[in-house]
Amino acid sequence: MPPMESSNLNQQAVMWGPNGHTQTGDKKVLAGIELDVRWEDLAFTDRPLKGDEAEFDAKVVVRQDVAVGSIFWQGKESELPDPVTTVDTLYEVTSFRKTPDVKGRNFRRVCYLNKWSDTLPAIG
Repeated sequence: MPPMESSNLNQQAVMWGPNGHTQTGDKKVLAGIELDVRWEDLAFTDRPLKGDEAEFDAKVVVRQDVAVGSIFWQGKESELPDPVTTVDTLYEVTSFRKTPDVKGRNFRRVCYLNKWSDTLPAIG
C-alpha cells in the first residue's frame, strides 16, 4: 500500500523544469515530463515556510521534489497541442513544501502554483 503522503495521485500533469534564461533574459525550461498528481484548482491564501501570506491559484501534490520556477500544465502529455508553445493555462511553481511523516520515511510534497501565461517558455 502506498504511503498516505503520495496516494490518490490520480490525475496527470506535464512539468517543464527551469533551465536558466535566454540571452535576452527570457525564461528557458527543460523538456516536459508527465507526472501523476493530485491537482486542486482554487484560489487561496497561504503562508509559505518563509515569509508573509501569499496568493496562489492552484495546489498540486506530487511524488517527487519539484524546483521553484517549474511550469505545469494539467493534462496528459499525449493531449498537448501541437505546437507545444501554444498551451492554454500554464502555471508556475512559486512555492514548494516537503513535509516528512512522523517517522521521517515518507514525505508529502506540495507545489503552490500561480498562473503563468498561455505561452510556454523556450525549451532548451
